Amino acid sequence: MGNNIYRVNLSQAWSLSYSDMEFLSSLPLSVRLEAAVQLKFICLTVCVGFCRKV
Repeated sequence: MGNNIYRVNLSQAWSLSYSDMEFLSSLPLSVRLEAAVQLKFICLTVCVGFCRKV
């Protein structure tokens, strides 16, 4: 066991749903990355069971 991060695990944990992507695409380009990280953080910590992939 090491500190290796596998692409499959990373993409499964950090992928956004279609509705999340649609929402983010409506935002200005300059804030999309920050908004995406905040959205995913909230889903991982607060909305467990509520935020699901569509």
